[in-house]
Amino acid sequence: MAIFFLLMYFFWFVMIVITIGAFFLNWREASIRFWMMTGTWALFILALICGYLSKKFQMWYRTKPALRWAATGRPDNLRGANLQGTDLSGVDLGASGEGGKGADLAGANLEDSNLTGTNLSGANLRGANLKDAELRGANLREADLRDADLQQASLVGSDLRGANLRDVDLRSTNLQWTSLVGADLRGAKLMGCSLWQAKYDNTTRWPEGFSPSSEAIKYER
Repeated sequence: MAIFFLLMYFFWFVMIVITIGAFFLNWREASIRFWMMTGTWALFILALICGYLSKKFQMWYRTKPALRWAATGRPDNLRGANLQGTDLSGVDLGASGEGGKGADLAGANLEDSNLTGTNLSGANLRGANLKDAELRGANLREADLRDADLQQASLVGSDLRGANLRDVDLRSTNLQWTSLVGADLRGAKLMGCSLWQAKYDNTTRWPEGFSPSSEAIKYER
């Protein structure tokens, strides 16, 4: 990853040197003028390519541990991982069976990540940063989300049945069409969150003094 940065800065440096040198060279020759301009533009394009490859490599490097966990089932290599902005849509990071444990993502940085349709059932996301994350249709059944930051995240249609959401920050979070049956939201911050068509039941535990609006649907067993 560092080599792409070094190449990018090198090309920028050479391009600047060429540009400055142009003021001290004889530009009256058409051939000199042509090659100087061609070289400058070539270096400019190479610098942009190196910047793009550096960003892509950085994204792949961050995503690699999560994909390795999904492939091998090792639960100990994602704690506190920096996965900011990564695309983990559809990745299986959940429990292998009923009562099993999913990936250990406690304290991980998943801000602005794409987790659409990701299986995070039984995962440990305690204290994780999920601000602005895309979690549409994600499976978070029985996941541990205590103290997690989900501000402005989108959980439309996600499965939060039996999830531990104690003291989670859900301010301005989109919880439309989610299933909160059996979820524990005691101490959660729900200011500005949308519960339109969200499903809950008598086992759902809300913050003290909070009553879901009529937009939410109470599931009667």
